[in-house]
Amino acid sequence: MKGSPPMRLSRNQPLLMGALIAVLLGTAWLFSRVLEMRFESGTVYPPYSTLRADPLGSKALYESLDRLPGMEVRQNFRSLEKLHGKVGETLVLLDLKPSTWVDGLVIKGKDLQRYAVEGGRVVMTLDGAGMGMARIGEEARQQRLEREKERQRKARKDKDKDGKEISDEDLKNLGLELPDSLAKVTGLEVSGGKFMLTSKGGKPLKKEEGLKLDDAKLPLWYSGTSLEVDEKVKADWKVLATVNGDPVMVEKSAGRGSMVVCTDSYFVSNEALLKEPAPEFLLWLMGGNSSTVIFDETHLGTKESPGIMALARRFRLHGFFVGGLLLFGLFVWQASSSLVPQRGSDRGDGSVSGQGATAGLVSLLRRGVSRRQLLSKCFEAWDKGALVKSPAMQRRMEEARVLLTQQAGERMSRGALRKGYAQLSAVLKSRAG
Repeated sequence: MKGSPPMRLSRNQPLLMGALIAVLLGTAWLFSRVLEMRFESGTVYPPYSTLRADPLGSKALYESLDRLPGMEVRQNFRSLEKLHGKVGETLVLLDLKPSTWVDGLVIKGKDLQRYAVEGGRVVMTLDGAGMGMARIGEEARQQRLEREKERQRKARKDKDKDGKEISDEDLKNLGLELPDSLAKVTGLEVSGGKFMLTSKGGKPLKKEEGLKLDDAKLPLWYSGTSLEVDEKVKADWKVLATVNGDPVMVEKSAGRGSMVVCTDSYFVSNEALLKEPAPEFLLWLMGGNSSTVIFDETHLGTKESPGIMALARRFRLHGFFVGGLLLFGLFVWQASSSLVPQRGSDRGDGSVSGQGATAGLVSLLRRGVSRRQLLSKCFEAWDKGALVKSPAMQRRMEEARVLLTQQAGERMSRGALRKGYAQLSAVLKSRAG
């Protein structure tokens, strides 16, 4: 059975471990760089996000306003419930979807109304391509509410057997009432297909009395939707612009602030600012004299997450993570090779590799028995192993002892050792049988 060779540490192992750590760190850096490039381009964000730099984003508008002297521009990633309107502030919500407009789940209409009443200006641009589905979304919202009412009626009927009709107030007390939607709070309904776009591009706007801008400074309209104002709030809204006689931009005063709704969002995109810029209109839309413009990103799905990484970025704990990586690398290195210098007795200079039984015996004989003593030791071992010694065998053994005595005075080279071994074997075997 062959023994296992002892484990010996390579002198190049620290270099290999350092190279491995360098490769891992390089891979992590490359991966983070690819993610950073994607986030810089903004393709991971939804259309009309101010974080998006391609034609579908609105980053150009955000950066242009930020360069104006005396104007502060920022993005909002927190819930709209936490925002409070102030005079001189404008809250901008771009590309509102049909579901967002009618269901009240993503945006509560009362939050925007409160912001305007407190003194802020609220600007909303709609997804003109998809707003034809707004009516369907409103119907779906009402159907959900009716299903919930029916479920509560059955539950109450099974409980008290009186079959009492459940009211909207009962739903509100139970916390089951759907939040007030933008459509309900504003009294505006979005209608699609009122006019068709042609291959020539957008439709020109016809301004009304409330819009104090020249026609040449107005953008073209690429939305086929228009607004219908509820009769109850018709006096509150002022029509600013129309297309083919249908309102597409309206404004109303609310407390100390105001609210503006546009049925198109194309004019705020990066592509529009390159091909068909309307800077005077955009500046007027943002409030003109506003000192602060806030672009909301939460309704587009980009929200601030209070996770560990967010806290690390906020408190600049990058060095902590780099130190953790280095500590992990040292742990792996220590697990593979000791950082403590080896003692002299632990070094592998005098170590012997594992050998088989025969090779081990030969090595032991070479180190423990000299050439002069080798034949005598072999004869003694043979003598001890012989179980039966006949008279003839004893005579042969006496002759062997005489031969060993004669060879003891000779110089034992390898050739003489082989010759002596052959003579001794011949004496013992000649008449042993």
